[in-house]
Amino acid sequence: MKTDFVRSNKLHFLDCNFAEDRSFVLNATLAAEKIGYSNNTYYNYVMHGNSAVHTKTDANFCIFKSFDAMKRILEKFRLTSELSAEFNQYVVKRFFADMKRMKSPEKYDEIRMRKFSPQQNEIIYKLSQIKKLILDPLFNYSIRKK
Repeated sequence: MKTDFVRSNKLHFLDCNFAEDRSFVLNATLAAEKIGYSNNTYYNYVMHGNSAVHTKTDANFCIFKSFDAMKRILEKFRLTSELSAEFNQYVVKRFFADMKRMKSPEKYDEIRMRKFSPQQNEIIYKLSQIKKLILDPLFNYSIRKK
């Protein structure tokens, strides 16, 4: 990525130790005039045992900064209503994945109730109920059966 593209579009990583690149990628993607595709690998993720991805810490609550920044980017490009359903799906999917990285998942869930939209909270509630009532018992049954 050329430096002038980054500067002219005011692209930056969030001041956060977790998910700091999500808003950068969204902003860069929407600002780009053309996007190319290649099957080649240009990015290798190095796994460190003490990285934010592997550490359960409440410092990861900064994830909410990422969601807020992404909302602002969608507003900037006037795509909020057009991409509302997709953004809600993304937020819900990330919520469940990111919760595993929180030291205090109850507090994370409490913050989520205040920060997320009513639609996002409703989807999360319904999926949580499905998981609790159907998926968890099924999973536990299959483990006991072995």
